[in-house]
Amino acid sequence: MADSTLTYTLGFYPVDEKSNRDFHKIQVAVARPHVSLHYRNGYLDVPRASPDERQRRLQLHDALWSPVDATELGLTVHVSRLAMPPGTSAGQSPGAAALDVLVTIQPAGVQLKQEGDRYDGRLDMLIVQRDAKGNEIDAPLSTIELKMLSDTYRKFTTAGLPVKKTVALSARTETLRIVVRDAGSGMIGSLTVPLKELKDGV
Repeated sequence: MADSTLTYTLGFYPVDEKSNRDFHKIQVAVARPHVSLHYRNGYLDVPRASPDERQRRLQLHDALWSPVDATELGLTVHVSRLAMPPGTSAGQSPGAAALDVLVTIQPAGVQLKQEGDRYDGRLDMLIVQRDAKGNEIDAPLSTIELKMLSDTYRKFTTAGLPVKKTVALSARTETLRIVVRDAGSGMIGSLTVPLKELKDGV
């Protein structure tokens, strides 16, 4: 953490921008001896995603029902159980269980547009509840508008973006399927979270 108290932002424009999803290595060097540098080791050359709404929904649907987790966007998920106050559940009985879901989205694969000292972008997020047979119980789609100032952007590039959601839990839910799509790059990350231990009260 002490290393991150002093940082420099370096930028460059590629000479040959093919947007063919190749990985390009980055190397930074300084003339000063005995200096240790910490930086991203490269980036993916990806085209901007199509704004077509049908294509967006197809990508989310495919990631949602794929048997394999998508790894273009790195996701870390922490889930904890809480008891909802009586009468505050959405379509559930008073006292029903709920989950605190914290999704941390890693910066690689997220495209942000810089406007002065602000960085703008957009993420789509699905948090889907499924029963023991894999049937979909609830699948709200939320859009996260990113409008980061320089300080927030620097934190994002080192620690990722934390997004906290509260999920009203159905009694039939066995797993959560979480899908995040970056609107700029079209890259997707997904994770499946089993809930048996949480439902058993562990």
